[in-house]
Amino acid sequence: MSPLAKHSITGPDAERFVDYLIPRDATRLAPGQAYFTPWCNEDGVQVGDGIVMRLERDRFVFSADRMMRWFARHAPGFDVEFEDLTDDFGILALQGPLSRNVLASASGEDHADLRFSRLRRTTIAGVEVLLSRQGFTGELGFELWVPRAAATTVWDAVFEAGAAFGLVAAGLHAADVARIEAGMVIPGYDYTPAAIDPTGSLRSTPPVRRSGRWRSHTGDVRPARTPPGRRLPSRWCRRTSGRARNWSRGCRRRAPRASRRSWPRA
Repeated sequence: MSPLAKHSITGPDAERFVDYLIPRDATRLAPGQAYFTPWCNEDGVQVGDGIVMRLERDRFVFSADRMMRWFARHAPGFDVEFEDLTDDFGILALQGPLSRNVLASASGEDHADLRFSRLRRTTIAGVEVLLSRQGFTGELGFELWVPRAAATTVWDAVFEAGAAFGLVAAGLHAADVARIEAGMVIPGYDYTPAAIDPTGSLRSTPPVRRSGRWRSHTGDVRPARTPPGRRLPSRWCRRTSGRARNWSRGCRRRAPRASRRSWPRA
């Protein structure tokens, strides 16, 4: 997860600015909580998505593609400052059914009470890390924001603690398989941004511009067909709620599903 860009927004208008940028209601995001959210251009077309964390009342952190120019483009009229934190932190994604056990062993603390999309500080091998109950695999998991200088120290400590639980390292391709099977798609990689969301996985937040900000709207969720030249993975053609559905109208055959038993488990 470390290659993801990390940007902070601070200042008296930080909440108002973030609320302007995303279709979800940023005023309801309390310090210590995180949102997964899309963001859109002036036409209401989704151009990206990612995690928005609220660390303090006037400080937010985005974890997504690089967005500094996007922030600057929309900043006039807001009293905010931006900072690129990409090279300051590494993100270690600890994912899998036993991830909570590994984390407890590494930190010496029980994090069973940490709810999904919540944040807290913890210490691993004497290093303070920001702990996020998040993941992009569809499994129980956590993301550890580690200061760059201490990245190898925390990595070694986590793997030492995880040895008893069969912890193994997995790369981005393994994460891609897990997220696609879980229905977690990325605009620009899995589908064209103009399609908004062909899976309907974000159907509660397709944005529409209203009164100077993005608002949620329930209409026009799925395109009539897959954009020309694109075909959706078989995961999105399977049965939903007991009825056969094919939102893309472009899935011609169903590929065999990879067995999760063959994957390394964290």
